[in-house]
Amino acid sequence: MVKEIRKINISILVLIGFLIPINQIVGNFLLKNQFFSPISKATNYWIQPTLVVNIISLAVFSFIIFGIGKHNLESIWLTKQKVKIAAFFVFFIWFSSQIVTVIATYLNDGNLTLVNKLNVLTGNLLGQLFGNAAFEELIYRGVFFLQFYLLLKRKMADKKALLIAIISSQVVFAVIHIPNRLLVNQVENLGLNLLGLFGAGVVLTLIYFRTKNLAFLVSVHALINQPFNVIETSFPMRMIIFILIILVTLLWKNKAALNVLSK
Repeated sequence: MVKEIRKINISILVLIGFLIPINQIVGNFLLKNQFFSPISKATNYWIQPTLVVNIISLAVFSFIIFGIGKHNLESIWLTKQKVKIAAFFVFFIWFSSQIVTVIATYLNDGNLTLVNKLNVLTGNLLGQLFGNAAFEELIYRGVFFLQFYLLLKRKMADKKALLIAIISSQVVFAVIHIPNRLLVNQVENLGLNLLGLFGAGVVLTLIYFRTKNLAFLVSVHALINQPFNVIETSFPMRMIIFILIILVTLLWKNKAALNVLSK
């Protein structure tokens, strides 16, 4: 599982752990106070504030991980071949979800209406794909999960190390969202919210472990957050996309068909 993965120096991990809460607090503060809204308005909402904030975060932490830490993309399961494979399967998931939704909406409502504000929807998807989802998957699955596993594997059995790595890294993932929830005044059900984030993080980690493809993980995370449906519908798009993601993950092959796609 991890023979191609390089260890990150513990001092780099500590630095990342120290900077993540600061990054989270500053980023959410800027978003809440609409600091980047002028950019969004100037680009007719094709570029959303969440994209700007997270691209800055990606640049900073990528420099720490790959520049100072001398890590490589293969060690987080990201290569050109994996990107091509991810693009194929994510398009399949998205296209299939659109077909299901169009049929279900037509049968239920008797008519179809194209969505309005395509620029906003596209901007939201780009903000997830190259911003929020990309940053979170790099840090919490690509770095914390894998590096926790490598550290624990030296001291305990493989399965136990894997289990603890999943739990500990996703506890961090959930807890780090506290500043965001406090800033937007979502404190009433904070415990349940954090539990939901932890559960989502565990599922994403299992998808990552199964597919060993960070590009796929980033893309499905982005689709779950922003389904990008082409018609107006009250149909549960996220549920359809999630079911398709699980089916693709369960049927995932790392040889045969994937090798054909990677050529």
